Amino acid sequence: MTRVTTPARHRSAITGLLLASLAATATPATAAPAADGGRFSPMEATIDEIHAAFASGDLTCTELVTDYLERIAAYDAQGPTLRSVATVNPAALQTAAEMDAAYAQDPDAVGPLHCIPILLKDNFNTTDMPTSSGSLALKDMVPAEDAFVVAKMRAAGGLVLAKMHMQEFARGGTSESSLGGQVLNPYALTRTPGGSSGGTAAGIAANFGVLGTGSDTGQSIRSPASANSLVGVRPTRGLIGRTGVAPNSFTQDEIGPITRTVRDAAHLLDVMVGYDPDDPVSAYGRGRTPASYTDGLDEDALDGVRLGLMTNMLGTDPAVHGEVNEVVAQAVAVMESLGAEVVEFTMEGYDELAGDVATSSWEAAPAMRAYLERVGPNAPVSSLEDIIATGTAVPSVQQSLIAEVQAQEEGGMQSLEYLRRTANRDRLTTAAMSAMAEHDLDAIVYPHQKRLVALVGEPQLDRNGTLSNGTGLPAVTFPGGFSAPTDEAPVGVPVGLEILGPSFSEPQLLAYAYAFEQATQLRVPPPSVPAIEYPATPVDFADVGDGHPFYPDIRWMAEAGLAEGSTVGDEVLFYPTAAVSRQAMAAFLYRYAGEGAQPQPGPGTFPDVDPESPFYAAIEWMAAEGLAGGYDDGTFGPNQPVSRAATATFLHRLAGEPAAAPGSFTDVPTDSTFAVAVGWAQNAGVTQGYADGYFGATLPVSRQAMAAFLHRYDDFLTRAGVVVG
Repeated sequence: MTRVTTPARHRSAITGLLLASLAATATPATAAPAADGGRFSPMEATIDEIHAAFASGDLTCTELVTDYLERIAAYDAQGPTLRSVATVNPAALQTAAEMDAAYAQDPDAVGPLHCIPILLKDNFNTTDMPTSSGSLALKDMVPAEDAFVVAKMRAAGGLVLAKMHMQEFARGGTSESSLGGQVLNPYALTRTPGGSSGGTAAGIAANFGVLGTGSDTGQSIRSPASANSLVGVRPTRGLIGRTGVAPNSFTQDEIGPITRTVRDAAHLLDVMVGYDPDDPVSAYGRGRTPASYTDGLDEDALDGVRLGLMTNMLGTDPAVHGEVNEVVAQAVAVMESLGAEVVEFTMEGYDELAGDVATSSWEAAPAMRAYLERVGPNAPVSSLEDIIATGTAVPSVQQSLIAEVQAQEEGGMQSLEYLRRTANRDRLTTAAMSAMAEHDLDAIVYPHQKRLVALVGEPQLDRNGTLSNGTGLPAVTFPGGFSAPTDEAPVGVPVGLEILGPSFSEPQLLAYAYAFEQATQLRVPPPSVPAIEYPATPVDFADVGDGHPFYPDIRWMAEAGLAEGSTVGDEVLFYPTAAVSRQAMAAFLYRYAGEGAQPQPGPGTFPDVDPESPFYAAIEWMAAEGLAGGYDDGTFGPNQPVSRAATATFLHRLAGEPAAAPGSFTDVPTDSTFAVAVGWAQNAGVTQGYADGYFGATLPVSRQAMAAFLHRYDDFLTRAGVVVG
């Protein structure tokens, strides 16, 4: 069958502009950011590397965001199925395009986090996505205002890419919830990622974004950082404002960064710190922050430092604790080789106090009530009692919530037990500071967890978060090494070290962690989520080999004259992972349909489409055929990315909008505006969706996916006996 009869003069003009507009969104993933003039990779990319690539012109915001979205699509709901992502920001690519435009206008005017993709724990309020705290009871709750720190990150240029699954209501350390199920550790898929900020940590470890945030009542930033070979910062009480983050405790809650490197943690901390007028405790941080936490990062920072290895934090059972203790011993040897003096000591009183300083159970009910009251009418519940009544929480969390309400009924923050625990917190703080004074220590070091992170289905035991959460003193967790490799953990299970110091000693703690990080370079990405790479072939396109899963579709497009590729040096490239814009979609469909009559000269249907644009005829054809009516403001949005749902809708209209039975995709509600089109596409064999019945309706459609859609649509027409062109 002849599919396309496109005049060569039009084909070449459209192809050139089509590929020129899409080449900017093609970012193949390799093992590390390219340093030899090659294309940039998101794998293990840092803020500084990304910003350098923007400055050199080797990278755009749209390219970067597209790559991370494709990694999420490839690995979170299929493949290793990490289940780390709760919600992908549907406006991510639109925001990226706006950031590209702002950068092109004035690169010096953008913020310090310009286009850095951020993964937020799903208890940080956002106005453009639900904030669920992992609960089915709150799954549709969209607050009217961003959390204090989210607003600061956005103002600094950060791009919120996704909200991440977590332990439901942050009650526990395994990252299991009624909304998302069990998050998996990308280093060992049989293990948990720690918690409660496990989705954030799994996502950052898997290179789904660059910066992550967590909240920490017990050890919920540091536990997942330790378990995923990351850096986690629990700041001094009062350093960061907490308004708009779903709470567990007035006293114990802190929020902070989760990142792959110490420097990135310092960059994010620069933005997060600051006085929050709605969180009076943050007044204690005024005047206690440096110009930048990156200023003190020094490879020689450990030279001359005296550290205390706290033996209370080491396990004594070789069968259970041996691998962690071995990592600690090796790390201490490295620190000593870098000039640090490390002395072992036992903190008097710690073992007696550690289990008797938590106040969260007595504060949880009033804290959550105040949070929900601030969310206002958008909150479907108003109290822990309401949440308990829904019966939606996982069993362990449901029991915790019931116990917290009972503690409130038995006196809450006025009870003798609460007051006793508050006094014990002062005693533990005194014990910690006295130990540092007695042993002349600059900081205290220990493993974050005495044993390896728990297997899925087992409790999270032997964590060492209390010294920080029970005192308000700052602690930084950073990669200390790995256990021995096994079949379940090909590079081993990560083991995190933690370093703690006096109040507002974050600059020093980060510097010590940085010196260790730079000397050891211990972090490696998890093998379960490798770089997305495809073999090259001398036939067709250099970036689409015959082993590529979309090779038949892309080859069909080339043979049909729909894609000629782009010559870069000696290679012809297809850019399979590039996102497709609306004007590019118009060009694909226009050419596939054989091109209609050329439009008359003069103003067109859409004010934002230049009549001189090589896409003009294709876009006017789409409008004339009723395939695209534009946006409510009358514009077409030629550079906006096209979602998978919109692609199905365009093809459905092109087919004459035949009636169709509902589809079976779990993320396509039957009452959505695109349900019929997606159902038709599924039933017609135009789309197969992802694993676990997931369609990815709001994800941008890539060039390789567009090839598959159009190839299958062509097969559908063939079966129906229709000839195109």
